[in-house]
Amino acid sequence: MLSARQARTGTTLAQVLFPQQTLLRHLAVVIAASMFIAVSARISIVLPIGPVPITAQTFAVLLVGGTLGARLGLAAAALYVVEGIVGLPVFAGGKSGWAIIIGSSGGYLVSYPFATALVGWLAERGWDRRPATMAAAMLLGSAVIYAVGLPWLYAWGTLHTGLLKVDAMTVGLTLKLGLLPFIPGDLAKLLLAAGLVPSAWQLLHAFGVRDADDHAGTPAGVRVTPYAAAAALLMAAGALLPWSPGTLGIQQTAGQIVLAAGILGMVGAILRMTRVIGSGATQLIGFAAAATGGLFAFVNLVVFTKAGELALADVAGGVAVCVVAAVLLLATTALDAAAE
Repeated sequence: MLSARQARTGTTLAQVLFPQQTLLRHLAVVIAASMFIAVSARISIVLPIGPVPITAQTFAVLLVGGTLGARLGLAAAALYVVEGIVGLPVFAGGKSGWAIIIGSSGGYLVSYPFATALVGWLAERGWDRRPATMAAAMLLGSAVIYAVGLPWLYAWGTLHTGLLKVDAMTVGLTLKLGLLPFIPGDLAKLLLAAGLVPSAWQLLHAFGVRDADDHAGTPAGVRVTPYAAAAALLMAAGALLPWSPGTLGIQQTAGQIVLAAGILGMVGAILRMTRVIGSGATQLIGFAAAATGGLFAFVNLVVFTKAGELALADVAGGVAVCVVAAVLLLATTALDAAAE
């Protein structure tokens, strides 16, 4: 069993799980993390309005930084980019090669090592122990990705106006193609990743791992699980309400997923109240339910018009209920993080 010295603030999850800090162990962790990012790139959605696809890469990049720390996280993200450049099919859609780097999404790929290093650096300073600070760290990591990716996209667009079928590349068009369509998914991925890392610490605590600064790193033991159960119940109920004129949420696949997420969150909260599971498992279940349900409900609030613009959809109250309930579930799950 690991001692408090081995799990002090400044120690990452990877260091606790793999306490033997050898070169071979570091190489194995870095390679495994780069493969995780590569697998996440396979989850890709090509947008009808722009050249940059939606992928799960940002989720993986932020998560790798939060678990490995600055140096190993940077190495893993850099290795992933190099793997793609040399020809391994690790980029979105199984693509590879230097042409992807100099393409529209190259800036996002180049930013990954820097974003991972920043999130890892903050994690090493204890930001990975609380959902709120972990979310802040990952938000800063996301800002780094866009700070590199958007100017890169703008520069690419100025050279490919014919391909984009526009007269000139503008800042507004850059934001439309490279930022606005990704906000809903990025928020959901950020919240999910921000919940997973502190939840992992809670699970380690349940197995006897304690930080030297445990009083500062462990979330306050605020007993709000009944409110989490109510929020999850509200989210599930929202799936049974109309999501659009004349259509119940449950009649859509997204509504069925939200219903299942609400039930999952409610079961997790009930198990917590009855002390069948600890706070770590509760966080994991609650954040997963809130992020999944919130994402599938939120995407129904917006639509792409024929002109390729993002606009509010013609929705009924059920979607709004699910979105609000998901936010409440997320908040109450973060608060109820008492160590046992």
